[in-house]
Amino acid sequence: MTTKQRTIKALNFLLKDECLNKWIGYRSDKTTINLVVYMVNLKLVSINEHSQIKVNQHNAKLFLNNN
Repeated sequence: MTTKQRTIKALNFLLKDECLNKWIGYRSDKTTINLVVYMVNLKLVSINEHSQIKVNQHNAKLFLNNN
């Protein structure tokens, strides 16, 4: 699975009603960290000091609509 495919899958999960406006924890394996860094660099998610991410709804929807 490519990074783009993983990003699309992750964003579809993060845009669900139960995840919106919540900080979501993630695993610290290499694949997940690389994906989180990729999404942070694209400003699709924000990260906090507790290793949690929150989706940026606007940017995530734009990313999904363009792919």
